[in-house]
Amino acid sequence: MAELKEYIVLLAFLSLFHIVGGLVFGTTLRGLGRRITGRSIFLLVWSLFFGGVPLLMFLQSDWPWWVHATRALVLFGSAVLGFILKDSLQGLLQQGHMVTMILGGVFMTAGAGLVASRIVAEEFPLGLLMGTIFFLVGLGIFVLGFRGWKKEKTQADDAWRFRDDSAEG
Repeated sequence: MAELKEYIVLLAFLSLFHIVGGLVFGTTLRGLGRRITGRSIFLLVWSLFFGGVPLLMFLQSDWPWWVHATRALVLFGSAVLGFILKDSLQGLLQQGHMVTMILGGVFMTAGAGLVASRIVAEEFPLGLLMGTIFFLVGLGIFVLGFRGWKKEKTQADDAWRFRDDSAEG
């Protein structure tokens, strides 16, 4: 039973990378129909590494077949969803601060998952250190995105307030 818990925790942790990589791959692939740019090539290569390398690294492990199949399905399904929902995701992707906060959240979740998996496996020192580093990096990224979003929102509110004041005078 402890082995099953470890598989599920590691599956959840690695699926974060598959989801992000798959979504970026799918949305970028759909955008290639219009034009090919250096940015689109970079995003395709980056997403393949970010989502695909964790899958390939652990294919040589002795995990059960269903773990590998689930991970491959998550990666492929995310790519298909990214391809289909590109237009819906476009507004979110254009808001840089929101994407930064989401990326920070992914890193924080990955760090928390790593800590949890190491606690379940009772391998405290290295797992806690790596999980804490992941979590803190994610927290830093999230805070940077939040501060940028808050600053942008404050500037937009000030602009509207200035318009209202000048309309009255």
